[in-house]
Amino acid sequence: MDDAQFKKLLDILDLSWQGYRRVRKGVKKRLSRHMQQMDCRDVDEYLDRINAHPDIFQETRRLMTVSVSRFLRDRLLWEIIKEKLIPDILSKNPDRVQVWSAGCALGQEVYSFKILWQAMEKNHGPLPPLHILATDLNHEYRSKAIEAIYNSHAVRDIPQDILGTFFHRLEDRYAVSDHLKTNISWEISDLTNPPRDTNKFHVIFLRNNLLTYYKQEIIEAVLPGIIDNLSVEGYLIIGVRENLPDKYPCLSRSNDHPCIFQKT
Repeated sequence: MDDAQFKKLLDILDLSWQGYRRVRKGVKKRLSRHMQQMDCRDVDEYLDRINAHPDIFQETRRLMTVSVSRFLRDRLLWEIIKEKLIPDILSKNPDRVQVWSAGCALGQEVYSFKILWQAMEKNHGPLPPLHILATDLNHEYRSKAIEAIYNSHAVRDIPQDILGTFFHRLEDRYAVSDHLKTNISWEISDLTNPPRDTNKFHVIFLRNNLLTYYKQEIIEAVLPGIIDNLSVEGYLIIGVRENLPDKYPCLSRSNDHPCIFQKT
């Protein structure tokens, strides 16, 4: 599959060449295996199959998902979440806190937030109930996130004292402790169909997925629904190389970090 053929596939899936340009090598390998499994003679036949069969279309979309992450990735961001966002959320929501990890991949982001939450609870006493909705299109990612066993690269940014408290060693890998796994709902969901929750989320993580990998017209169609799920004074967090369209006056960029926005 050359780049011209790959771009044709991206167009069918409403995905962005700019987003996939740097990661296309690994994605192409997965797609090539999929083509062989279906006995497609060439890319055009593969594209015809995708267009004609919704189940093949969905499987191809799943194969396009990319997971490159580790715990507490972008340390400054997580320090601000710990020192400023969580205390602010707690001061305004004493009864219940809801967080949505949109495009949770292998779960590092979800468990990173739980680590900060439990560390604060240990230092300051009981906190309100916390519930996290973790959604991703890829069911294999979901299974691995629930299993919660990671290689050494994924935990390389975690200080040793935290590593010893929230993980246990399995030879050359690290397993998340069971007490971190509570009150998390893992769901298969496409970002183009955001959940409609009557209880708004106080934090939405939208990092390195929608704003990176989708076409601009899809972003502009989907993003309002995601923002609608955010509570007033809640926080939207995007990736360090991502930008929001300049059409959401209800979102104010934080002075503490360019990736954090608060809904006014």
